[in-house]
Amino acid sequence: MIFELRPSNAIKIDDKGDVVDPRGHEDSDDTPDSFIAQIPMQRARFQFDLAEQHRMTATQMVTYRNHNGSASKYDMISIFSLRPPELLGVFRNPMDYFRYCSIDESKTYNEDEVEPMLSNNLMRCQWIDCLGRKVKMYELAMKDILELIETNLIQLESADELDEDNEFRIAMNLAVRQMIYAHQASVEGNILNDENERWVREMRSNFIHTVKGMKHLPIPVPSDVRPSNAHQFLTHIVLSLGKYDTEIDALTHPTTRQCLQSVGLIGQNADVSSLKRYTNTLTRSYIEEQLVFYPISLDVAQIYLVTAHKVFADAIMRNELSMNELPPFTMSTLLDAKTDETNQWWQNMKNSQLDAVYSVLQHTQGIPTRESVAAVTRDTPLEWSPTEDIHQYDRQSDESFEEQKLAIGIEARQLDKYRNAADEGNLTYTKNTVIHGAPGTGK
Repeated sequence: MIFELRPSNAIKIDDKGDVVDPRGHEDSDDTPDSFIAQIPMQRARFQFDLAEQHRMTATQMVTYRNHNGSASKYDMISIFSLRPPELLGVFRNPMDYFRYCSIDESKTYNEDEVEPMLSNNLMRCQWIDCLGRKVKMYELAMKDILELIETNLIQLESADELDEDNEFRIAMNLAVRQMIYAHQASVEGNILNDENERWVREMRSNFIHTVKGMKHLPIPVPSDVRPSNAHQFLTHIVLSLGKYDTEIDALTHPTTRQCLQSVGLIGQNADVSSLKRYTNTLTRSYIEEQLVFYPISLDVAQIYLVTAHKVFADAIMRNELSMNELPPFTMSTLLDAKTDETNQWWQNMKNSQLDAVYSVLQHTQGIPTRESVAAVTRDTPLEWSPTEDIHQYDRQSDESFEEQKLAIGIEARQLDKYRNAADEGNLTYTKNTVIHGAPGTGK
């Protein structure tokens, strides 16, 4: 994540032209033990011998190392990802976390100060985030948090398998609910049992944040990301509306559809009827939770709505990224400056690439001549089908030959899709493909 597009990140080059790793750990030992030892809050949890579910997850540790614990350098999504491990199963969405919880930024605890605050008793283990700051619930948010907990419990208890992580998250939600019930009963003057009475007397102030005169909860305001940029917009939707542990957990999936599924924004069914329903439901959520609050005119809102629905439909139903601008193939034509210098540069570049290609493929059968390829232009393409003209070599197995034809066919379709910018089906970005394999396998 160190080179991700974030305001807090910068790429620097040293005198030799090498990229500088801002983490400054080039010479450190990267064994798991030293990796954990570099994170004070994780080290404190290990020293206290807390249960595994109290410890930072692997993705939280990666997020932490992005700026090595310097709180001012983390963006809000990263801060959400670095919330106390105990709360990973309670506050699953950043809007809920920043609305219902108070982060004490005035004090950052070190590991020695944190250890007395930790406990395997969920009612007494204080919430310290991965940056060493105490987190509490707003007293004004008690009713909303109870509703959130009920939703969490329904989802957790309906899981196909209850592993240790799910059991811990159920227990944590129940513990938070018990805290709220004990607090409310105390405020209303009701009689408490000994356990709750002792918790109210000794621990309540460590979990519930009371602000005198506070009448309204904070209102988190998400970024105004326009749906015209499909990639940024879908990332924004996943991170602002979804439920997840960390940003890495939410976004590291092969397709956008799987990202949306992983954060609970759409279901797992893949039939056309279900995908249409998911598209409409997500569009409605976007309208109700974000679009209606944007300070924009009705005309602009209509454009956002239509574009967003198209982006969702392409991502969910077709696993594609919508293109809401001129296709790159057309754009490059418009931006091409027809000067002698640039034309000569391009001709030299093309000749250099052709020399390299044909020096490797000089004995390959079924490929066009170098001269015919060099004569190709945008308006005069070469009529050649690589999948039809390819020949199987004497020692090449049938399986290898079929795999080779498959790979070539996929690449040819992607190139045709990129080139045929006027086709209706090309209003989505052309995806890059990667061909990988051991040396000598015919890549």
